[in-house]
Amino acid sequence: MNINVVSHFHKSSYAVGLRLQQRQVTLEERYDLSVRDYAAHGGVFPINLLNVGCVGSISLSGSPQLEDHHLLVSTLAHFLGLPLPAVH
Repeated sequence: MNINVVSHFHKSSYAVGLRLQQRQVTLEERYDLSVRDYAAHGGVFPINLLNVGCVGSISLSGSPQLEDHHLLVSTLAHFLGLPLPAVH
């Protein structure tokens, strides 16, 4: 379900969830997406290739959604040899 959000928006499920929370709306209200098929909770991150776009995603679950998101970001940064950005 979170993976559907990433496939649709090409953004992390956590980022989409935060945006909805800020606007105080649901996926269904804002985008007419069924809660049965879509969930905007942290744990799925898009894999975007330069000049190609979103080619897939990476996901994990088991911790609170912010912790899942941080683990994904730090793992991808380490894999790519990039400095970890300050994520708050």
